[in-house]
Amino acid sequence: MSTQVLRGKIEPLALIEVFAYLGRHQETGILNVTCDEIKKSVIVHRGFIIFARSNQTQDRLGDVLLAGGMINQQQYDEATHLIYEKGYRHGRALVEIGAISPKLLWEAIQNQIHTIVRSLVPLEHGSFEFIRQQIKHKESITLQLSISEMVIDLIRGYPQREEFAAYFKNRDLCYQANEAERDGLSALEPYEQYIFNFLDGETPLQQLCALSDIGEEESLRVVYLLHCLGLIEPVALEEVPPLEVVPEPEPVVEPAAPPPPGHNIHPVIVRYCDIYRYIQQYLSERVGAMGTQLLRKYFEETARNYPAVYEGIDLSADGAPQPFALQERLSEMEGAEAQRVLAMEEALDEYLFAGILAVKKMLGAEHEGEVLRHIEQLA
Repeated sequence: MSTQVLRGKIEPLALIEVFAYLGRHQETGILNVTCDEIKKSVIVHRGFIIFARSNQTQDRLGDVLLAGGMINQQQYDEATHLIYEKGYRHGRALVEIGAISPKLLWEAIQNQIHTIVRSLVPLEHGSFEFIRQQIKHKESITLQLSISEMVIDLIRGYPQREEFAAYFKNRDLCYQANEAERDGLSALEPYEQYIFNFLDGETPLQQLCALSDIGEEESLRVVYLLHCLGLIEPVALEEVPPLEVVPEPEPVVEPAAPPPPGHNIHPVIVRYCDIYRYIQQYLSERVGAMGTQLLRKYFEETARNYPAVYEGIDLSADGAPQPFALQERLSEMEGAEAQRVLAMEEALDEYLFAGILAVKKMLGAEHEGEVLRHIEQLA
């Protein structure tokens, strides 16, 4: 029996986050990646990569060995003939003809897996899908490659370091150590430990980048690495309502001022924000930062469609805009009060629908139903 757990479009850093999720949650199943005619699969078992497949010629075991100078063309051709004649796998054929030793075969398969996984990260478009299922890993040669070590290797070697700066758009965000994951600190290099020490729950990313001696992009690369390994977690910013300035009493008693525009919608805004927080928490618990990233993308799309409501308003770390900022925006909008309230509710609904879509897209219809039932209770 198989269950689809994750699916989505390939974007910068997306597949690194997928691997990080599979490692942290010790998943078992198959990650399928498609980009035009390219089809590759990575098989994981309890948080380890055990095998990888590809339909690309350059990823085949014999071609990897030939490209690496481990075998020559004559040995490659002889093994290929044996494959067609006896139906052997490429590895066995090469061992049979004495081109490689059994020890080298295992090392070659490890190198092949690394090659396939690394080749996924630069893909600029396509889709991925992870299917949770039991793996009959005795059917072929398999290994036990740590996904965490692979993720570290991929992030350290990622060439487009500007993507890390683009990932952390909110530089006011603070991170703190995740005490439950302290064991992972032993894998850090000294310069990564140096950045980790800045993340005390009080130093925003903007200040960290200004203080760091390794520059903004490399500092954020390390923060991203720590984030993917689960060594740090964001600190939710508390909502602080604006201070109300009480004017001095006037000697002349004036008629009572009318209530502010849309005064009765504030509880509605707060309720929407509670739902947004719930959706982000629900996704974060199941797919990690990928859920937060997708929700932020959907929020940005919604903001572009409803600039009168969302322009200049950002999401807090907990996944919701500030209710008081929305209330203030309502008072600044043009038109009659009823029209403004209607426009506000329409914009809030749009992002709510986007959040529900994110749940369905990443987790499936069953989880969508669970979220909808909970939303009904919140409403």
